[in-house]
Amino acid sequence: MLPVPHSASNDERPVVVVHEYPEKDVDDGVERDRDLEHLWYSLCEPTFVPVTLVPVPGVEGASVVELAGRLARVGAWISGSPAVVIDALELIPPDVDAAASVLEQYTEVHPHLLVVVESPTVEPTSIPILRASRRIVLVVGLGDSRSQEIASIEHFIEPHAIFGAVCVDPSRT
Repeated sequence: MLPVPHSASNDERPVVVVHEYPEKDVDDGVERDRDLEHLWYSLCEPTFVPVTLVPVPGVEGASVVELAGRLARVGAWISGSPAVVIDALELIPPDVDAAASVLEQYTEVHPHLLVVVESPTVEPTSIPILRASRRIVLVVGLGDSRSQEIASIEHFIEPHAIFGAVCVDPSRT
């Protein structure tokens, strides 16, 4: 695991939280999830690039981190190489540059990188990361996320970077 600097506001808290999923730990009796397998294969076309997952308001960020972890386990199992999830939900303005540096380092070392940031309509510190993202997946809450929220998020990012949306049922997360 690469070093992660501590937050400018708190010596104990890292600027981002890193979760690594080695390929050897993935298929230990875990039930297959065909939807996540399909999503992983879709993200690999034509080649996998780091993916940023964004919860649309109505979806809790923690459930998106959990979804990213499940997707990383599936991806590590399918690809036979480690996958990494970087949780940047708690990012604060003084830590944006340090977080961007960490993301750049992990992008160079880990080809299968998933990053979770807060919606820019909720936390504007995510905007620089979103603008640097080449592939973004919006995580929409079934019956809880509004189309106006999606339109608001789209104002902050490049339209070509939006890969698609995943619909989750917040009552089941």
